[in-house]
Amino acid sequence: MQISENHRQNRFKRSSTSPLSAPAIRRLLALWLLFALLPAAVFSAPDTLRICALRVEFQYDTSELTTGNGKFMVDTVTTQPYAIDPAPHDRQYFQDQILAAANYFKAVSNGKLIVTGDVFPSASKGAFQLPKPMTAYNPNTTAEAINQGIANLFLDAVNAADASQDNIDFGSYDLVVVFHAGVGKDINIGYDTTPQDIPSLYLNEDFLKMTLGSGFDGIPVNNGAHKIRYGILLPETENQDGYQIALTGMFVSNIGSYLGLYDLFSPTTGQPGVARFGLMDAGLLNLNGLVPAPPCAFSRQLLGWDEPELIAQPTKNIRLSRFGKGAATYPTTVRIPINEDEYYLLEYRGDSKVNIDSLYSEVYYQKNEPPTYLEILKRFYGDKIQIGSSGVLIGVDDYDWGLPGAGILIWHIDERIIREKGPQNRVNDDPDYRGVDLEEADGSQDIGHVYSILEAGFQKELGWFADFWFRNRPDYLEGFELYRNEFSDRTTPNTRSNRNQARSHITLKNFSANTSSVMSFDFERDWYEAGFPATVIQKGEQVVVAASGTLTDQNAFIFLLTNSGALYAVGAGGQGFLAAEQFQLAQLGFQPHNGHLALATRAAGFNTDLLVGVANDRLFALPVSDVVLDSALAFQIPPFALPASPVAGPVAAENTIYVACANDSVYAYEPYGNLLRRQAQAANVSDLLILPGGQTAALNPGSQYAAAIPSPAGGFQLVAYSAQKKGFTVTTANQVKVLPVDAAPVGQFALADADGNGTYDLIYNGPHLIYGYDFNGAPLSGFPLNPGLTGVDELVGAPLIADLDGDGQPDFISALAQGQIFALRADGKPVPGFPLTIGGKLSGSPAIVQLDADEPLELVAWNTDGIVSAWQLDISAADDNLWWLSENFTPGNNALVNATLTYRPQSASLMPPERVYNYPNPNQGDFTTIRYYLNEPAAVTIRIFDAAGAPVTSFNGPGAGQAFNEIRWNVAHVASGIYLCQVEAKGNSQTVRKIIKIMVVH
Repeated sequence: MQISENHRQNRFKRSSTSPLSAPAIRRLLALWLLFALLPAAVFSAPDTLRICALRVEFQYDTSELTTGNGKFMVDTVTTQPYAIDPAPHDRQYFQDQILAAANYFKAVSNGKLIVTGDVFPSASKGAFQLPKPMTAYNPNTTAEAINQGIANLFLDAVNAADASQDNIDFGSYDLVVVFHAGVGKDINIGYDTTPQDIPSLYLNEDFLKMTLGSGFDGIPVNNGAHKIRYGILLPETENQDGYQIALTGMFVSNIGSYLGLYDLFSPTTGQPGVARFGLMDAGLLNLNGLVPAPPCAFSRQLLGWDEPELIAQPTKNIRLSRFGKGAATYPTTVRIPINEDEYYLLEYRGDSKVNIDSLYSEVYYQKNEPPTYLEILKRFYGDKIQIGSSGVLIGVDDYDWGLPGAGILIWHIDERIIREKGPQNRVNDDPDYRGVDLEEADGSQDIGHVYSILEAGFQKELGWFADFWFRNRPDYLEGFELYRNEFSDRTTPNTRSNRNQARSHITLKNFSANTSSVMSFDFERDWYEAGFPATVIQKGEQVVVAASGTLTDQNAFIFLLTNSGALYAVGAGGQGFLAAEQFQLAQLGFQPHNGHLALATRAAGFNTDLLVGVANDRLFALPVSDVVLDSALAFQIPPFALPASPVAGPVAAENTIYVACANDSVYAYEPYGNLLRRQAQAANVSDLLILPGGQTAALNPGSQYAAAIPSPAGGFQLVAYSAQKKGFTVTTANQVKVLPVDAAPVGQFALADADGNGTYDLIYNGPHLIYGYDFNGAPLSGFPLNPGLTGVDELVGAPLIADLDGDGQPDFISALAQGQIFALRADGKPVPGFPLTIGGKLSGSPAIVQLDADEPLELVAWNTDGIVSAWQLDISAADDNLWWLSENFTPGNNALVNATLTYRPQSASLMPPERVYNYPNPNQGDFTTIRYYLNEPAAVTIRIFDAAGAPVTSFNGPGAGQAFNEIRWNVAHVASGIYLCQVEAKGNSQTVRKIIKIMVVH
């Protein structure tokens, strides 16, 4: 039916030639994809896409709830010279629509996709007849009923065509496109007077199976010789209700879905994700659908139409050719990695010499009425466009004409989000964490937001020229935007990663002017270590154990052992052990034990030169320092079965190799494989510690994560975690002390003077916090440290401890299983330059090593997929405060600390008054903790008085010297109020008292 002029004015109050506004496009997208929430079928883009186009009509119907009467406009002739998609909509009209799609894909795919097609029926005005009126195919009730109607329309159309006398050979085509009479349900501004129009969308096999039944395996055609499992549904025109919109944009975007492209808007909200800059979002409607945007750099990469040039090392004057201008002198896309999952794609898009919107405004002003975009193209670019015999625009010289400007676009790609949300076709559903995100150069993330006319972002929601990166920006933007011609950690937007906002240390700067066909920029990366990140292992394998350390007369190497028993190594410059690209050292041929690799020495006094491991109840060793290029890799010790299954190790101490086995024994081997001795070991011990002279540390049953430090009384204090005792056991001269802790460690603990008083402290990673205790069992001041984890983030391995920022105080480095690395000061503040990101999954701690020949040390981390990253730190091996640099302290996995510390009292007072306090204050629950520091052992008495000075209670407290002491006061039966707490410490030569206030609240 024809909508009356009154209806048009009431709904839109716009001329039939006015362009779509941002709100109009948003609503159009919301409706267009309301029913297309299933992911696209993923196809490799074929060399030729052959389309079978079917023209179908509905039963005649004059319902006011649909547009038209169910029949094609074949007897109507549009006389307006600048009309978009004019009638008649006969066979030639649809043949030109296919030609428009063909020209588009030939241009945007760099000639890699050729589209051909035939329109049926073959009669000029012919159409296949559907058995029902349009209203039957969109009942406009529930989403399920509408989806069912859409599927039935496609089914009826294919069946009608298959039963016709045209004898269509469906097997000769790749894709069926059904063009139906009427207008698509793709525009709705305000009140929709034709709610039973048909939505336009790509119908994949999952959609048809969901609607036509789980047994659906295709629509049989050609007497069952072929089956149709997917297709596209489109109207004859998108012109309606005061808008002229070309069918081309809707057509090619649905073909994009067929090819496997993700939708890049938010299906949940209908808001744009990449806006006008890409086909799979609002870009399909550029210039009202006449000139749809090319697929963005990510989409072209996905289809193999554009192979980005990978640039991992800092480089000056990187050049980009403008996309779509024929043979490119330089690459049209550049890829810069952030971590394993995230990277930047940069492309040069648009033509600064072409501004269709400005011409539109100029003509509008001259005529005092809005033109169509086809008028602008014909009048100003007539020699650069092609018009088919039907009046359809079938080609233009540059499909970027619909962009709002020109310059470099920076895309932030997050493959983790794409993996998680790609199967649901929702990669850009979350505006805060998009899988394909445009870094908008104007400093404001406007795309996808909704603004009123009074807000600054109004009409920028679909992108504008200031979102491009280029030097020669107009003067009037100065002071209006935050543009610095730089994209870095210091700018808005910044170069941090999505996960935990880790610092990438990437700077992209000095973007050139956008006035020629080539643009340039500089790529810098501080903390950069040449050659990293490096992909070390073969795809499909997983790292299960690793080692790092310095070899004889060489720099450090990272050794990775995979679940297939393959051994890999990478060193300075991201190069392999044997050759630059030769990372694999050996294939063990058996599954590795999920323990450790160790670097050992073959002779006392030498550096490490032997890699030792345990796998499949066997011990193996490889003389890595003797390996030469192209040599046959032979084991110095042929792998042989251990006497029992290993439970801990290997540990390399001096020039001996130790393995703890399930028969409660430790076996000591020479580097050449000779068994030296068997020593007894406590039952259920899952760690191994070797003291000087080769003595096995006598750990308590159930111990794990063992280490040792010098004891003030001589010998060593043995420290280990006991899950049974829910704390750490400290053993000195057969005296065992238990330090209860708030959370179990997730890996090896570290030992360091964390508070600067000259005594060792115990630091470890819990699942979410970094804990610190002194050897009296009191928490260190400021601990636990909170890195601010979210969601499923968890810490792994041991913390590394070193002074990273040169302030003389230790800093604490911890890694997340999800691939981030934090460094916190003792006050909980991040160390400048952190957090860092590697991406993927981490199964252990990073390490600080001397990776190359320069003075600075490197921080190295590796994930389970064999991606090794390295960052150059501003510290050297000669610096102080290098406490714990690898997970198990030494490359040989022997956590034996030999350095003796000297106690440094923080005050001459027996009990420094500033170090007496209680927490929490007020109390939480029925307890508060009274805490005080003693420089030497003392007898401590604690007296509690009420506000009037009357005694309430008194009790004794612990009196350990050179440590904080704590005792809990049970206030369950104490009235709410303020109390005075006197802490008295009596030592050999001093008696000190301190009064603090405690608030009790119930």
